[in-house]
Amino acid sequence: MRYLLALALTVLLSSPSMAALKVVTSFSILADIVKQIGGDHVAIDNIVGANEDAHVFNPAPQHSVMLAKADVVVVNGLGFEGWIDRLIKASGFKGSVIVASEGVKPIKLEENTSTFHQGSPQDPHAWHSIPLVMKYVDNISTALQKSDPEHAKEFKRNATSYKQRLRFLDEWVKDELSRIDPKKRKVITAHDAFQYFAHEYKIAFLAPQGVSTQAEATPEAVKALIDLIHKEDIKTIFVENITNEKQMQMIRESTGARIGGTLYSDALSDVDGPAPDYVSLMKHNVSLIISSMK
Repeated sequence: MRYLLALALTVLLSSPSMAALKVVTSFSILADIVKQIGGDHVAIDNIVGANEDAHVFNPAPQHSVMLAKADVVVVNGLGFEGWIDRLIKASGFKGSVIVASEGVKPIKLEENTSTFHQGSPQDPHAWHSIPLVMKYVDNISTALQKSDPEHAKEFKRNATSYKQRLRFLDEWVKDELSRIDPKKRKVITAHDAFQYFAHEYKIAFLAPQGVSTQAEATPEAVKALIDLIHKEDIKTIFVENITNEKQMQMIRESTGARIGGTLYSDALSDVDGPAPDYVSLMKHNVSLIISSMK
């Protein structure tokens, strides 16, 4: 019995989770990317969960406790988490803050081809460009290696392997979209979250609501979008997993367009949903979009 207890204690103390780097991520898509790189050597606590909206998120006391215990915090940056600086300060967090989007050239909204955005000088949704997510991977991998040099080789190896998966994904997206007439590449979504996708893959995304769901769509923006749907004879519009369907249902009734399904914009789905990780999210969104264009 004494031998078995000693053996169990040895196994427990040598468990990866016991020595894992404690990482807090700001939202679910980042949590998945960190998991792909960190593997068993990171213990991840995530703040804004699956199907939740980071734009309107209000931190609770447990999130301060979560941060206070962390070694590393990973955020998107580009103004996406307007609440994160206050939360970090309130928690007394003393570790490293990794900005995943560091080095990304943001889309300035005055340069954006959409006329329906509101309220922010730049677009924070850079993860909808797969090549930019590869930059996220490099930034996160470098920071994890610095924070935990003992497992640097594993982080680097995992990052290399994940980036190869992302390259295959990027090639698949381009191949699928190459079959679609450029004149048909127009997509109507609930809020303006897909402009990095639009720039990368040459698709026009239009939405009644701006880059943040905090700002209500104006009647003028909704009317302009309805007029465009009629003019361009757009047959399909999409709801999003983080937004209220009411507005898109009203647009559907005004235009006769059908609801083509749910796109995952700012959050993953639950584990048993169609977008439990970033790669699945992109495959799901692209498949739905292409189906509507056909």
